[in-house]
Amino acid sequence: MSSNGVENNRTQKQKYADYIRQFSKINESNDITGGCIYLYGNPNIDNAKTCATDFILSPVVQLYGEQNITLEIGEEYTDPGAFTNSKNLAENIKIFTNFDASNNGNYYSNDIGNYFITYSVKNNNGYVGYITRFFSIITLEPANILLNGPSEVGIERYTIYNDLGVTISHIYDVETTLSITGSVDISNVGTYNLIYTATTVYNVSSEVSRSVIVTDTIPPSIELNGVSPMYVLQNSQFQDPGVNIRRGILDRIDSNLDMTTLGTYTLTYNAIDDVGNTSFIQRTVTVDANIFPIILVNAPDYQQIYYNDPFTIPSASVLYGNLVDTVDNLDLTKIGTYNITYYAESRAGLTSNKSITVEIIDPTTVTLVGDAHIILERYDSYDDPGATASNRGSVSINVILPQDNLDIYNEGSYYRNYIAYDFQFNSLGSVTRTFTVQDTIAPIITIIGNNPLTHERGNIYIDPGATALDYGNIDYTNQIVITSDVCFNVVGTYSVFYNVSDDAGNQAIQVTRTVNIIDTTIPVITLSGINPYPHEKNTDFQDPGYVAIDLSNIILTENVVTVTSIDTTIPKKTFTFRA
Repeated sequence: MSSNGVENNRTQKQKYADYIRQFSKINESNDITGGCIYLYGNPNIDNAKTCATDFILSPVVQLYGEQNITLEIGEEYTDPGAFTNSKNLAENIKIFTNFDASNNGNYYSNDIGNYFITYSVKNNNGYVGYITRFFSIITLEPANILLNGPSEVGIERYTIYNDLGVTISHIYDVETTLSITGSVDISNVGTYNLIYTATTVYNVSSEVSRSVIVTDTIPPSIELNGVSPMYVLQNSQFQDPGVNIRRGILDRIDSNLDMTTLGTYTLTYNAIDDVGNTSFIQRTVTVDANIFPIILVNAPDYQQIYYNDPFTIPSASVLYGNLVDTVDNLDLTKIGTYNITYYAESRAGLTSNKSITVEIIDPTTVTLVGDAHIILERYDSYDDPGATASNRGSVSINVILPQDNLDIYNEGSYYRNYIAYDFQFNSLGSVTRTFTVQDTIAPIITIIGNNPLTHERGNIYIDPGATALDYGNIDYTNQIVITSDVCFNVVGTYSVFYNVSDDAGNQAIQVTRTVNIIDTTIPVITLSGINPYPHEKNTDFQDPGYVAIDLSNIILTENVVTVTSIDTTIPKKTFTFRA
C-alpha cells in the first residue's frame, strides 16, 4: 500500500464502494416475512431490545465509538469494535480493512491517506448487514520554507523589485499553499518586511521573512527640453525651453546669457530631490547676428539649356546660415521654363530662399529676313519680309508673327517678335526686329493764288493764304503762321511770309508772296459852290474852291493845279476854270 492510500491504481474509497455494492447484491431478496422487528441498541445495555431468533431481513451492525476518526501519522490505533443486535450473530462479525494490523488487534497509521474498517455479519437466512468506520491519517508536521536569496535585500528607489521567492518542501510531500504579507513601496525610502507563510492542507503553517531596504543614492534625472547648442537672435527675447526633471525639482538656473552681445553662453540647470541628491545639466546658447541668410548660387539667375542635354543643379553657398533644401521641377525632356529654389536657415531660425530660372529650349535658330533694325519715316508703310527658322532635330517649324507694338503714326522705338513653334505649338525660339519711327520731313507750304500778286491801292488787302501738307498727307494748313508788311494804302512792293512746323518740330521752308500795291484809279475833283458860278463884273473873283479825293479817300486837294483866264471887266463873258 502506498503512502497516499492508492493500491493497484484504486483508492481505498473506491475499493470500499465495490465492497458495498457486493453486499447489496447479496441482499436483494424481497422476502421480509418471518423476521422480528426490534430496536437498535447496545447489547451491553440492559434495556436494549434484541431479537431472540434470526430475522429474515439484513442484520444491523453498529459501531463502538466514532465512525470518522482522524489520526496523526505513526499513531497506533486500537479499534473499539462493533456489535449487532442478533445474539446468534454477535460472535460472527467479520472485519474488512485496508489498515496494517498487529497481532494484538492494534492498527498502525504509517502512511498519510484515507482508510476504513468494515464490520459485516450474515444471518442464517443469508442476509448480510455491515457498517464502516473511516479514518484520515494526517500530519501536523509543518512545511519546510526556505528563502531564495538573502534575507535582507537592498534596492535603489524607483527600481522595480523582483522578489526571488521561497522554496517549500515537506517531509511527507503534502500539498501546501503559500501566502505573502507585506509590500515594497519603491517610491519611498525605507525598510519593508515580506512574510512568506506556507500552510499545509492540514492547516499547519510555517513562515520566513525577508527585509527589503529601499535607498536613494541616485541624483534626479534631468533632461533638456529643446536642443543644445541653441541659437538665438541678438536683442530678441530669449524663450527658455526649460528642462524635464524626474525624481526631483528644479533648484536654480545659473546663467551668464547676454542677449545684446554676440557670443556663446552657458545655462546650468540644477535639480534636487526630496532626500538631497543633486544633479545638473547645461545648455549652450549662442547669440547670433539678426541677419537673414544670404544665398549665393554658383549660376546666373537665368540660364538656358537644350532639352535632353545633361544638366547639374548648380551648387549654392550661404552666408549667415546653412542650406537646408533645394527644390526643382526640372524636366529636361520638355521645353519650358522651370525654377530651382534654394532654402536656407540661420542657426537662430531666420529663413530665406532664392530661385533661379532655367529655360529648356530646342536649339532652334530663328533668322530675320532683312535688316534687324529698320528706320521708318513717320506715316510710312512697312512690308515685313518675315523670318526663317531651323533646328537640330529637323522638327517642322512655323514662324509666326505675333502681336507687336509697331506704331507708324508716332515717333519712337518699337519691336516685332518672330516666334518659331513646332507642330504641337511648343515655342522653339524667337528673334526680334527693332524699329525706329522718326519724322525728318518737314511740311510743304503751297501758296494759294498768284505770286507775285497785284493789288489796287486803297482796297483792303485780304491774303489768299496757303496750304501745308506733311509726309503722309497730314494737313498742317491751320497751323500756318502768316506775317506780312503789306500797306494797302501805299503804292509799293510788299511781302507776305508763310511758316509752319509739324508736331515733331520739323520746320517747313518759308514761302514768300510778293504783293505789289498799285494805283490805277484817278482822283475825283469836286467843285465847291455852284457851277457855273455867276460873278459880278468888275469885282474881285474869289474862287469857292474844290476838293480832290483819291479812291482810298485820300485828300489830294493841295495837289490840284488850277488854270484860269477870268477877266472881271468883261460883262456876260463866260470863263473856264480848270484844275
